[in-house]
Amino acid sequence: MEDQNIEGIEFNEEITTNVPEVEQIEAPATEAVEPSEPKTLRDAVSKAFEVNSEKEAPAPVTAPVEAKEVDPISGREIEPIRAPSTMTPLLREKWGTVPREMQKFWVDRERDMQTKLQETSDERKLAKDFQTVASPYQDTFRKYGFSAVEHAKDLFSMSHQLHSGTAEQKAQLIHELITQFRPDIGVLSHLASGGQLQATQPTQSAPSVDELVRQGIEARDTEIQSADASKALESFASDPRNEYLEDLKPIMKQAIDAGFIEGNNLAEILRNAYDFAADRHPEVKQILAGRAVAMPAPVVKANKPVQSVKPSLASGGRGGQTQPRPKSLREAAELAWNKHTGE
Repeated sequence: MEDQNIEGIEFNEEITTNVPEVEQIEAPATEAVEPSEPKTLRDAVSKAFEVNSEKEAPAPVTAPVEAKEVDPISGREIEPIRAPSTMTPLLREKWGTVPREMQKFWVDRERDMQTKLQETSDERKLAKDFQTVASPYQDTFRKYGFSAVEHAKDLFSMSHQLHSGTAEQKAQLIHELITQFRPDIGVLSHLASGGQLQATQPTQSAPSVDELVRQGIEARDTEIQSADASKALESFASDPRNEYLEDLKPIMKQAIDAGFIEGNNLAEILRNAYDFAADRHPEVKQILAGRAVAMPAPVVKANKPVQSVKPSLASGGRGGQTQPRPKSLREAAELAWNKHTGE
C-alpha cells in the first residue's frame, strides 16, 4: 500500500531562467563620408554597396508564409506567394493575412511593372545619357530660344548633309555657317592653304618606372578587393536571415562610411552593419522585437553542485558496512534523493 502512494514522484533538474535583453545604445548620427578609392575593407564594402545599388537587382529574399494551403481537388500543399519587395517591412510582415487571390493580383501587377521597366531600359538609359550631355548647355538653349532636342535635330540634319549631300549643298551649308558665325578670314585662308594652328600645350613630366609600378599594384589590389567585396555582398544577400537587406542598405552604407562598423573580414563587417541598421530602422526593429517576444524563453540547465565522493551501495557504506537494500519504492526514492543531494 505504501508503494502505491508514492507513484508520480519526479525530480526535475532543469531550471528555467529569463534573461533580460540588454538595450543597445544608439550611436550619434553623422553625415556619410564618400570614399574615393577602396583602400580598406570598409571602403571596399561601401564601394560594393554602390555597385549593387546601381543594378536593377532581383527582389531580396523574404520569409514565406509558414501556413500552407491545401488544394481541395488534388490535396497537395500550395506553395505560399512571396510578398513583393516594394512593400515596407511592416506590410511584408502582414502579407500572410491577405487573401491568396489578392496576393496573386498584387504579385502579377508587380511582375508586369518590372517587365515594362526592363523593356524600356534602353530608352530610359538613352534619355538619361542625353540629359547628361545636354545639361551643361541649358543656359545657351534658353538664351537662343530652342530646346536641346531641337538643337540636336538641327545638328543631325547638318551632319547628314555634310556626309551625303552634293558639293553644292556642302558649299551652301558652309557658306551659311561662315555668314552666321563670322570666323577670322585670315585664319580660314591659312588653314585652307595647308597651314596649322600653333596650340600651346603645357609640358608634363613623364612618370617614373617606380611610379608606374606602384600605380599598377594599387590598381590590381583595388580590383581584387572590390571583386571580393561584391562576392561577399551577393553571398550575404542570398542568406534568408538577411531578408531586410534592401531596406537596410542605405543605413548600412552610411554607418560603414562614417566608421561606426568594425570587423576583421568582409562577412563580419556586413553582419555588424546589418545588425546596426536593423536596430535603427523603425519598422524592422519593431518586427524583430515582436518576433523575439513571440519566441519561447530558452531553458537553461542548472549546474549540479559539487559533491564529495561517497561509496556506492555495492562497495560498502560507512564503517565498511554494506548499505541496506531498499525494501519499498519509497525507501528507494529517499535513498536516490539523499545520494543526489549529498545528505
